[in-house]
Amino acid sequence: DNIERKLRNKIAIFRKRGNVKGYTNVFGLRNDSPTDVIGLGTKAMTLNTDHEINKFIEFIKVEYRKWMGGYEINVNRITSFSLNLHNYTPLQGSSYAELPKAMLYKKAIVNIKNDDSLCFLYAVLASLCPVNKNAERVSNYKQYLNKLKYDDIEMPMKVSDITRFEAKNNLVINVYTYSTYSKSIEIVYHSKGDKEPINLFLYNNHYSLIKNWKRFTNKDGECKHYCTRCFQSFRDPLN
Repeated sequence: DNIERKLRNKIAIFRKRGNVKGYTNVFGLRNDSPTDVIGLGTKAMTLNTDHEINKFIEFIKVEYRKWMGGYEINVNRITSFSLNLHNYTPLQGSSYAELPKAMLYKKAIVNIKNDDSLCFLYAVLASLCPVNKNAERVSNYKQYLNKLKYDDIEMPMKVSDITRFEAKNNLVINVYTYSTYSKSIEIVYHSKGDKEPINLFLYNNHYSLIKNWKRFTNKDGECKHYCTRCFQSFRDPLN
C-alpha cells in the first residue's frame, strides 16, 4: 500500500505538467542462483486519467505476482524497483486540431482547444453545459468531467466505444466527418437511440461539437433540412 501511494503521488506530480507516459523496472535475485540478478520491465502506458492510472497499477501487480510466483523464473528477493515517467506532446488527433476550411466559414462547430486526450468528453460537455462566451476554451468544461461516466473507457475515444459511453450516460450521440476528397459530409457513427442527439464532428481524430445543424449541413444558398439519421435532405417547410 505504501509503494502504491508513492507511485500515485509521483504520477500526480507529472500530470500537473501535462500528458504522462510511464513504465517500471524491477530487479531481483534468482532462487536457483542467489548471485544472479534478473530484471523485468513493463510496457510504457499513458497515465492521463484515473482509469489509466488504476489500470497501470493493477497491471504492475499482476505481472510482478507472476514473476515472483515462478511462472518463468522464481525470484527470491527484489533488489530494486524504479518508476520511469515522462511528459509528452500527444500526437495530432488526441489534442486540438484545426477544422477543415470548408467548415470554418460556416461557424457551426465549437472546436475546443484541449491539449490532452479528452476532446470527445469536452465536446459532449459543450452540449450538456453550454456557455455563451469563449466556448472553445477547455477551462469551461474541465470542472464538469465528473458528471460523465467513462472510467473503464480508454481515451482518446474510439468510435467503437461510443455505444458503451452512450449506455453509461444515457445519451444519444452521432458523429460526422468531412471528406476533403469528395468534399462532402459523411456519417461516421449513428446512434440507435431515439432521444435528442448530440452531434459531433470528427476530423483528424479530433472531436468537436456541431452546435448548429442547419449551418453545418447546408451549402451556400440552400434552405434544406438534413435528417440526422439517414442524412437525406428535404426542403425546409419554414422557408
